Amino acid sequence: MKTKNCRLGIFAVALCSVFACIAATAQADTVGITVTSPLSGLPGDTLTVTGDLTNSDPSNAYYFVADEFPSLDPALINPNDLIITNAAFGFGPASLDPAGSLSGVDLFTLQIASGVLPGSYGGVFQLYGDTDGSNCSPGSSGCLLLSTLDFTVNVASPVATPEPGTILLVCSGLAGLWLIKLHKSISLGRLS
Repeated sequence: MKTKNCRLGIFAVALCSVFACIAATAQADTVGITVTSPLSGLPGDTLTVTGDLTNSDPSNAYYFVADEFPSLDPALINPNDLIITNAAFGFGPASLDPAGSLSGVDLFTLQIASGVLPGSYGGVFQLYGDTDGSNCSPGSSGCLLLSTLDFTVNVASPVATPEPGTILLVCSGLAGLWLIKLHKSISLGRLS
């Protein structure tokens, strides 16, 4: 009896694993994005997010026609869709060949808002396209979601640089202490 229950349990686990693999394959992005630029900066910095694109479909080319930021932390402002803008003006790739890849593609820019505290701030970037190069918009018929990129930007704390007046004040204080010590040494007769 115990052996039968053990076999049923193993079978159930194996069956769930197969279904999980099938579901993960069905939801995989058609175009993979690997970010190659650092996603870190200081408040006020503008970051250009660069990445490599890989088409996992061996039979279809995809044209980049739209993108959006369905989720973006308020600390990250002024997103600019470089991949679509550059493609429209002939400065970047407009499509990706079947099973092809592109390296060093400028995807988008973000600005880290001034006054943001150090920490991690995230967002989601989605790239849309089609197989015939027609102009479509996200959510419309024939417009395919090619890729979703979840990203995190690490904001560092600015290094405090002392002002020249502060440095002058510290130096004059040290000089004054040295003069007091020198005066005491002379008055005690240690220096002649």
